[in-house]
Amino acid sequence: MATPNNPTLARMKMKTTGDLREFLMEVMTGLRNGSMEEDRARVITKVAQQVTESLYSELKNKKLAMEAGEQVFALGALHVGAEEK
Repeated sequence: MATPNNPTLARMKMKTTGDLREFLMEVMTGLRNGSMEEDRARVITKVAQQVTESLYSELKNKKLAMEAGEQVFALGALHVGAEEK
């Protein structure tokens, strides 16, 4: 996997929460060994927090839909705007 300061990082795709956690652990390692700038790490963790909040919202929505007997979409497929007709 790419390290936080590796140029291939921009092309890296994170498809699972496990990928995100592994990447964040690499960021923490970079901070610990001095290869990661604190400002860059701060920005990365803010973005990761937004991803986490989005996932939490989607899980909450999915749970409410299931309790109401409504159609439940796969994670990542929840519509966020008006559906096109």
